[in-house]
Amino acid sequence: MATGGVIKVIADQQTGVLLGATACGPTTAEILGMLTLAVHKRIVLDDLRSTIYAFPTFYGGVREAIGAYAHGVTTVLDPEYAGFRPVEG
Repeated sequence: MATGGVIKVIADQQTGVLLGATACGPTTAEILGMLTLAVHKRIVLDDLRSTIYAFPTFYGGVREAIGAYAHGVTTVLDPEYAGFRPVEG
């Protein structure tokens, strides 16, 4: 199974409401459906982060991106960042 990819979340800094998201990777079609619904319903990032997902490893990247945002990380481009795994291929 292919792994790796990128998830970018954009949220209102004052309210924490998800305003948009971008995802690129092998399983992002399903992830984008959930993120699109969250944008449409104006869901707060804390609510998305605390959600219990049926496939936690599948949505782990979303939780990681939201968690990084909650800790003030606005950009993660360092390939040595422990959350990323190199794509082999």
